[in-house]
Amino acid sequence: MHRGLPDDRRGLARAAEKVLARSGEVIEDEGDLFVWRESHGVGRTTVTVSGEEGHDVSIVADRTGHYLVHWFLGLLGWAGLSSVAPFSVDPLATVLMMLATPILLARPFWARSDRAARSKLDELAMELLGVADEASGED
Repeated sequence: MHRGLPDDRRGLARAAEKVLARSGEVIEDEGDLFVWRESHGVGRTTVTVSGEEGHDVSIVADRTGHYLVHWFLGLLGWAGLSSVAPFSVDPLATVLMMLATPILLARPFWARSDRAARSKLDELAMELLGVADEASGED
């Protein structure tokens, strides 16, 4: 053990990479602090494991880019709908519809995507705590 965290810190990184199915890099590995980060096209995930026995786990998933992609796809959906059935309304209503429709079209995808991401992050937290528990049980 290294101040409560596993001696094999790569075990924490391997667990994160296995659960998320993404490769990342160790950002910090000193004392009782371990930080791993992965970045992909439109988002990133940062995992921090700390504490006397490695039981403080923090996972931050930046999904801003995912929301932007969904909003843009909703905007494309609005453009497709307006080309099939042109909205013959005044310009202000057209602008308001252009702003609201992508959000209304994207919202179901946001919710489903968030549930899937939350489930994956919960699984990752349990895996990391399991790795820390295994290491503390070896002493």
